[in-house]
Amino acid sequence: MLTVTPPVDNNDTLALADPLQLYAGVPFNVIEYIGNGLQSSADVDVYRISLNAGDQLSLDIDAKQSESGSNISMLSGLLRVFDSNGNPLASTFGFNSSTADPKLDYLVGGTGTYYVSVSSLENNSFSLGTLSGRAVNQSLGKYQLHLLVLPSTSVPTTYDHQYTVNTRLESTVGDNLMSLREAVEAANNSGGNSLIQFALADAERRVELLWGALQLDSHVAIQGPTSGASLTVGLSTLSSPTRLMQIGSSANVQISNVQFFGGQSTGDGGALLINGELHLNQVEVRGNQANRGGAAFVSSAGSLFLNGVTLAENIANNGGAIFVDASGKFIATQSTIGMNSATNASDAIENNGYISLYGSTIARNGVVDAGHQAVVNNASGTFYLLNTLIASNYTTKDTQGDFFSQGFNLVGNAGSATGLGWDTSLLDQVGGANGAAPLDGKVGTLQLQGGRTRSMLLLAGSPALDAASSFGTPATDQRGAERNLDGIDLNDPLENVRRVDIGATEFGTFFVNSELDAVDASPLGDGVVDSDISTSSPQITLRGAIQELNALAGLDGSNNPVRRNMQGVIVLDRNLLLTRKGSDEDFTVTGDLDVFGNLQIQGFRGQQYLIDGGWGPT
Repeated sequence: MLTVTPPVDNNDTLALADPLQLYAGVPFNVIEYIGNGLQSSADVDVYRISLNAGDQLSLDIDAKQSESGSNISMLSGLLRVFDSNGNPLASTFGFNSSTADPKLDYLVGGTGTYYVSVSSLENNSFSLGTLSGRAVNQSLGKYQLHLLVLPSTSVPTTYDHQYTVNTRLESTVGDNLMSLREAVEAANNSGGNSLIQFALADAERRVELLWGALQLDSHVAIQGPTSGASLTVGLSTLSSPTRLMQIGSSANVQISNVQFFGGQSTGDGGALLINGELHLNQVEVRGNQANRGGAAFVSSAGSLFLNGVTLAENIANNGGAIFVDASGKFIATQSTIGMNSATNASDAIENNGYISLYGSTIARNGVVDAGHQAVVNNASGTFYLLNTLIASNYTTKDTQGDFFSQGFNLVGNAGSATGLGWDTSLLDQVGGANGAAPLDGKVGTLQLQGGRTRSMLLLAGSPALDAASSFGTPATDQRGAERNLDGIDLNDPLENVRRVDIGATEFGTFFVNSELDAVDASPLGDGVVDSDISTSSPQITLRGAIQELNALAGLDGSNNPVRRNMQGVIVLDRNLLLTRKGSDEDFTVTGDLDVFGNLQIQGFRGQQYLIDGGWGPT
């Protein structure tokens, strides 16, 4: 990697502060120096941010010790928070930063502009408004500043109007039925905040649109079912080709636990055209088609936020999954973008606006030898990456354009893209740039492997294992599996680093989805469990999951297996009966379930389930 020393900065005062755009739940990293400002050895770096009342602001400096375990510099740092007028509100003064790096949590009292400063320990009482009164820093050097904003959760969301959809088909006034279209139109006309929910049996959870795209112009939450069959919104077989939903410029829409399938537009946005603000949580957008943005088109006035979302199997001329227009915003956390393709160069994402990807996976997009890139950032675009994997695509290159790496990313074949791995402290892994060989991300196929959306699991030996930043990481991954497990290191059996994996999923957790008592039919030790490889989705059994985790932990059939340090988790959502009776072997093929290694078996969402051996007293 190339280490770049930035030019002299001038963000030393309130008026000259660097503006940072923070989004709730999305960590933001800055790499800077103390000692290169207007005051040289009295340098102070100041950043301007916007916060809301009740927000929790978390700040963390890495200098003396980074997440890799090595030091970045010998800076003894000091963090301070100021209000919009430069009055001090909070500080880490008193913390002994000569031996460790400081952290600061601040509860925001009122909505407005705030300032964060970084200096050495000696600069503890300066005025933010002027350059006077600055002390000489006794320690200088490079640092990483981590910032995270979490919104207040003390006040529950209240709704002025609530609507329940009880038919999957279009309905008319007076038929005593409420269709999704009628619920949306009622929310548009009512004003205030509206909630739309569904009362549909599993077999009825295929909402068919006949009369064109749904137009949303209000503040509304659409909540699909959290258990049972997924709820899908698509076109009726009698409908003309059209996109599925349009978000108006005045709308603020939140959609959870819904799938969008089969939208077709000769214009932009196969499923979603976004002119306002749209938040998707545990949503899958698949099999849609458009000119630009097969899954979604974000206009210059639009903002799209993804959390635990999958965009898959969409097709467009440009931006197979997502196209962001100039000034549009697209922020994705713990989401998967895979199996999309484009006629032109951008098989997954094309950006002319603002994009921030955090803890996400962009893989298996494109067509082999088409000469495309998975992710394209055009000259007008701004593109941030953190803890994100862009690899194992079928494209010629994974990226094109200029990017802002915030660290801990894996890019398989960067091509001529810039801004990736620009500093060694970022711990980026970048292949294909400056003559380097491409990196194999070792990413599995797109499958339903826990949670409400399909995802791609890392395979054993992936360089993404234990290679991401843990700062601000949610407790669970896209599937709801525990984050921050100690992953497998095939080259160092005794390695016991417990760190987050790069991408949307964490290695080591299997969600049992089969009641059968069957063995793992895939090669043991590959990171995959499937008791029936002839089916389209993996059949994950308890016995098979234990076999796979035993193999990953080192059980290989020999008399003296080499035990590897790793953590494994198996999640049950049903009672199970063991039926494979047999000899007293120690490899879980028959009989009792032999466990080798560090393994936890738990019920889904804390529920209790029965594992019945079938041979004891009833």
